[in-house]
Formats: sequence, C-alpha cells, structure tokens
Amino acid sequence: MQPGCFWALAAGWAVLTWAVPETGILAREKFWVNVAVVTANVLIAIYATIEQKVVGDSTLVVDGLPEPGHGFRGKIETTLNNERTSRFKLRLQVGRRSRRMSSTSWQSEAIVQPIRGEKGLILPVDFSIPAGIDVADGLWSLVVRETPPEQ
Repeated sequence: MQPGCFWALAAGWAVLTWAVPETGILAREKFWVNVAVVTANVLIAIYATIEQKVVGDSTLVVDGLPEPGHGFRGKIETTLNNERTSRFKLRLQVGRRSRRMSSTSWQSEAIVQPIRGEKGLILPVDFSIPAGIDVADGLWSLVVRETPPEQ
C-alpha cells in the first residue's frame, strides 16, 4: 500500500468538496458523505504511512531469471529487525493468464531461516525448477509470508 496515493486522494476529494459545493435536495447529506470519504481516506493514509515505516522496503536480488531445468537463486534484503527465531515461507509459482483468472501451472514452497544483514534480515531464495513445465507466456510470482516460530 502506497500512502502517497491515499493522501493525494484525500486532499483531492477535500478540495473538490470545498470548491464544488452541493446544491439542491440532500445537499447537506451529500456534504457529510464527502466528509466521511475524506476522513476514511485520511485514516487509511495514516495506517499505510505507519505500516511503511514499520515494515520498510524490501529488495529481491536474483542471480538470473527463472527458467525450467535451472535453479532460481537469490536473496531478499529487508529492513526488518525481527528476532532470528522467525521463519518465512516462500512460494514460487508460474501461472497462465486467462480472461477471467489465472491458473497456476507449477508452484513450489520453501521454509527459510533469515540471516542478519547490514540493514536488517536477509532471506535466502533457492528453488529448483523442473525441466518439463510449460512457461510460455507464464506469469511468475514469489510470495513471502512470515510463519510463527516453532515451540
């Protein structure tokens, strides 16, 4: 979530509410609906700003693009300062786009232990992609989720 979009939307909606006043039947109700929309956008923008400060930016650095029959290796550099007891679940998948929705033709999951880096945690990425999968016009995605530590 990019907070700048919500701040701009809230500011733009507020300016339009002030610059183009409602007239006619239900003008007062329309005004308060506009105030509610601006307030909701400001609250979402505040949440997104706090989330961006807490989570920060992450960068995926890879050795090469994913290809069937080869390994997909790299690392995710984060600004997270979590304890080293946390683990992360990585899912690499390739799917085909269709008109209605995409279908996954191959996927693989891995549980990784983060390593401490200069700016935060580093997550190693290492997948073996089988040679027999069809990736013509494929859409690759890498999903990362934190898993609870083992007891």
